[in-house]
Amino acid sequence: MKYLFRVTSMALAISIGFLGLSAQSSYWTGLQGDPSNDFSFHVAHARVSDAYTLMSEKQISKVLADQLQPMAPSQVKALSRHLTHLCQKHHFDPAFILSLIQVESGFRTHIVSPAGAVGLMQLMPATAQHVAKLHGIKYWGVKSLQDPFINLTLGVTYLSDLKEKYRGQSPYVHIAAYNVGPARMDELIARKSFKPTTTKKYYEDILKGVSEWRYYGMDQSWATRG
Repeated sequence: MKYLFRVTSMALAISIGFLGLSAQSSYWTGLQGDPSNDFSFHVAHARVSDAYTLMSEKQISKVLADQLQPMAPSQVKALSRHLTHLCQKHHFDPAFILSLIQVESGFRTHIVSPAGAVGLMQLMPATAQHVAKLHGIKYWGVKSLQDPFINLTLGVTYLSDLKEKYRGQSPYVHIAAYNVGPARMDELIARKSFKPTTTKKYYEDILKGVSEWRYYGMDQSWATRG
């Protein structure tokens, strides 16, 4: 299936980051982009654990300290460590997860959408319950989704499930599925009617945020260059 996006060198590098791999790693032995230019790719013989050299825990802590106010410094540190662990476990770029959180909730831990999605990663209670049961994650109902530790655990795990479900397809697919739901995504794929219109802005906003969060708190002179 063809999609409407074209891979630029930057976009491809960011797409690589979705799997928690650094484009600057010396451990890469081969990178082959999909000729259909749909953001898919594969890495030949990449050693994921060694190649994981993206955002540091200190950078993540800086983001969370600034965005999750008010939160005690000790809690920020613990949450940063927790998010770092989740990203390492599921091979996600922390900048990608932070960007998704910004788009979904604006870093508001207690927000509830009109549809009933809750917390940082805007999880539907039914989805959260399913993921918790499937993976043996602590969950005690809707209120627990306002706990950032639980919300992040369930949200990143769910995103990892979607990445696995749509393995071999463009990263756009599992990200769009997070937005519209896997049932809807499966329906669109089965009908061969998937056109990235509804989720286009969602995806582009996340993509834009990845580079912004990756350099957060660092020398940002690049952002003002023409």
